[in-house]
Amino acid sequence: VVGPLSSLLGPNILMLRNRHNHATMNFRSHKGDDFHRDNVQWSRGLLTVIFYLEDTTVENGCTEVVPGSHLLPGVEGLHRLADIAWIDHSGLLDQAVSMPVQAGQMMAIDSTIFHRAGRNSTDVSRMSMTIGYQSVDELADAPDPTRTLISGERIYMGNDRKKL
Repeated sequence: VVGPLSSLLGPNILMLRNRHNHATMNFRSHKGDDFHRDNVQWSRGLLTVIFYLEDTTVENGCTEVVPGSHLLPGVEGLHRLADIAWIDHSGLLDQAVSMPVQAGQMMAIDSTIFHRAGRNSTDVSRMSMTIGYQSVDELADAPDPTRTLISGERIYMGNDRKKL
């Protein structure tokens, strides 16, 4: 996963321990998951990577995303975005696109994009695993125990660093 991640985040990559890091089992249901986003603030760059452990189809509840929704300013909610009046009335969620993916593949999405697991109308599960990643913050001078370095190095480039 480091190769594809480094093309998106650069050579210095952190895995977050306090966002995601979970498996999802999507079983047969009468409704899909609620649209949500994985973080609110666009300036807190977070890349959500979903690892698909089973084939996902429209029928078994593949991930659905609302293209361009990561560019919307002022969306304060994380969960149940359909409950936010202006989003509900805008028709945005009606623009969702289903993203079928084969087992063994992964999908990387901007964590602020509106997304959800679709409704599973089959008798089989749809299993995936989600992990959050970030570039190393070159302005953070103290190690953060909620972030694990998986590639490269922790760098500090603040104006107060010691001159060599």
